[in-house]
Amino acid sequence: MTQPAHARRHRFAFLVITLALALTGLPPADARADEPAPHDHARKLSQAFRQAAAASVPAVVTLRATSDPQPEGDASADEWSPDEFRRFLQSPRRRATSVGSGVIIDPSGILLTNNHVVADADRVLIQLADGREFVSTKISTDELTDLAVVRFEGDGELVAARLGDSDRMEIGDWVIAVGAPFELKSTVSAGIISGKARELDGAGRSRFLQTDAAINPGNSGGPLVNLDGEVVGINTAIASRSGGYQGIGFAIPINSARCVTEQLIAAGEVRRAYLGIQIADMTADIADLLDAENPSGVLVMQVYPETGAAKAGMEAGDIIVSFDGTRVRGTRDLQEVVERAAPADDHDVQVVRSGAPVTMSVALTVGQPAAAAANGWIGAGENGSNQTYSDDQFGLTVADLTADQIERTSPDGTAESAGVLVTRVDQAGVAATQGLRAGMVIFRVGKQPVSNVEQFRSALDGHTAEDGVLVFVRIGPGTRPIVLKAAD
Repeated sequence: MTQPAHARRHRFAFLVITLALALTGLPPADARADEPAPHDHARKLSQAFRQAAAASVPAVVTLRATSDPQPEGDASADEWSPDEFRRFLQSPRRRATSVGSGVIIDPSGILLTNNHVVADADRVLIQLADGREFVSTKISTDELTDLAVVRFEGDGELVAARLGDSDRMEIGDWVIAVGAPFELKSTVSAGIISGKARELDGAGRSRFLQTDAAINPGNSGGPLVNLDGEVVGINTAIASRSGGYQGIGFAIPINSARCVTEQLIAAGEVRRAYLGIQIADMTADIADLLDAENPSGVLVMQVYPETGAAKAGMEAGDIIVSFDGTRVRGTRDLQEVVERAAPADDHDVQVVRSGAPVTMSVALTVGQPAAAAANGWIGAGENGSNQTYSDDQFGLTVADLTADQIERTSPDGTAESAGVLVTRVDQAGVAATQGLRAGMVIFRVGKQPVSNVEQFRSALDGHTAEDGVLVFVRIGPGTRPIVLKAAD
């Protein structure tokens, strides 16, 4: 029996489709019936978020910190109950100074949070996820990293979070932020790692993980958690024009927090190792003037006497490119590896000096060198001695420092390392356009240290505004490199 034309067409189309599926390796639709539906992958991701939250939420606490004075005649702060503390907070004359989050890192009763959550607090009310509350006055803080440790005595079992490895986190990895945004405790938000090693102005030593997980006021001090339920960061800051969440949050990597936390727990403070130098980030112009191949590394601005760097022979103008085999790209890199290193031990430091590599062995010291904190400010209106020199090409006038100014500003209090005082800057000149100001002290010109006007004149000789010259300036306790170069 002859099939109708349309039936033959349908059969031919079916054969074509079957052949195409065979050629592509895809089974017919009925053969794929047992495969997971597309939304099963979403269910698995949802399950991962659920498990991460279940593992971390019990260890996250809400903190209410106050620095108000204790009323006379009341029990000591160590003996206050949560109810007494709450009545204290609700007094019309007293209220909590801040509200934030924290995460228990040891079941003995040790939690980690941000310094800005508990800074200057006399006592902290700790509210656990299960509703229990405790009061603590045992607070140890570190302002430079914005981290703090709070100890408390829990009644019953405490759940501590597991700490992960923040160095293994990559851009695109899923994370959750846990905390009490707007005092909504045990709130969980999800996102990804959006960036790494972010540096923020005024954020001290920390280099942050960036995330788009929602972080709002009250999240500070709470954990950023990976899908294994491990803490990989401490939520600390947001970038926002409104004051609330706008998709950019920052967390201190837990690997950076570990060494600080260990010292806060053991000693109640952080004692940092120092090389004994002042440093600055490199730029392309500085690299060019110092015969460096590229602007990577850290510029040594000043070496303090009697420090490990001085004893090892380090010089101002050196470019540090490696510390104990770890590449150093900028100042935060160097600060991080030095502060994690063991004091007193010798450490291999590689520098570039006049374009050539130099390796030296440096013993670190603990604590800032005394000279680093001794330098005082010179006001813009202060004059130096009678000996002056003006350079019209660069648009500046300098003078010898007076004995009083040398004592206030020289790293070792001697004239040999003093420099010259900038007393006048032409507002339309090269020096002014590059940021030089009256009151600054120039202590190095190119590769030549200067301690008086005659040395400054000699060091500047031969340099032109078109080619540029690098000067090192002292501004109170700080230093800064300035390239005096005419705009193209």
